[in-house]
Amino acid sequence: MTASPSRHDQVTGNAPTILVPYTGSMINDDPAQPAGDAAGMTPELLQEWALWMRSGGMSERTIASRCWLVSFMARTLEVDASCAGWRDVAAFMARPTSPGTRSTYFADLGAWFGWLRTMDYRTDNPIERLPKPRAVKRQPRPITTEQLLRVLAAANRRRTKAMVMLGAYQGLRAHEIAKFRGEDIDGQWLHVVGKGAKEAWLPLHPDVAAVAVDFPRYDWWFPSYTLPGKPITPKNVVRVLSELMDRAQVNGVGHQLRHWYGTEVLRAAGGNTRVAQELLRHESLATTAGYTQVDDSERRAAILGLPRLLNPGPADVVRRLRVVA
Repeated sequence: MTASPSRHDQVTGNAPTILVPYTGSMINDDPAQPAGDAAGMTPELLQEWALWMRSGGMSERTIASRCWLVSFMARTLEVDASCAGWRDVAAFMARPTSPGTRSTYFADLGAWFGWLRTMDYRTDNPIERLPKPRAVKRQPRPITTEQLLRVLAAANRRRTKAMVMLGAYQGLRAHEIAKFRGEDIDGQWLHVVGKGAKEAWLPLHPDVAAVAVDFPRYDWWFPSYTLPGKPITPKNVVRVLSELMDRAQVNGVGHQLRHWYGTEVLRAAGGNTRVAQELLRHESLATTAGYTQVDDSERRAAILGLPRLLNPGPADVVRRLRVVA
């Protein structure tokens, strides 16, 4: 099989150098493995890439998401994604989308082309010729505590209420809620496998422990109604929580429960961002800042807490005397 340049590159003369065509056998004995739906070499190479990512311990969620994106680009531009040129990729990246999505696309497509280069399927990485999308600061979007009370009141089923509690009081994401099992609770600790298959143990909130009494000690908390032995999907969790928010007349989505969790954890920790970072399971403090909201009263208290040097009060006089001493 010989890779052909994309339709666009045939016109522009921007065809990349493809070194080694795929010659292996197409083995797909894994139902979770992404099915190729793009032209040319892409389907076979996607299976190789998926196997390569699995060998590094990458989560199936990330693998599926990355492979879907490559196939989506191939279908959208009608090109073979394994030999797309920088103009093809630029045209795809220029499509109207949110800044956050564009940044994700940039990183995942960079990983795809980087793998092709590492495996000697091509000599270049077209992503490196494009400008990196400008980072956009995430704004915290927590629901209020009053809104959370309304959401809990509107949760008329045990499993719906349990989803809310896991999101709001343990900070679990939709995919973490979907696959939650009874054995993930061990004494006063809660076990979670998050993004990138990273494991963490979180202190168990007493109210979540109380909810756990009504759920299996072992096995899925949220089993699928249609697939015996399987849990519900993350999309199902998102849908259930969105419908619940609508019933509670709260303009929000399920992930905002995690934003509420991050904000309240930061306050409970006395503003210690490292504690909030650990409990949110973020690698970067900058990411944590996008989840934690500081309200007007806290900002005002911080400003009023500065020492008054022109018109000092009693506390400021004592502070200045200590400094002099």
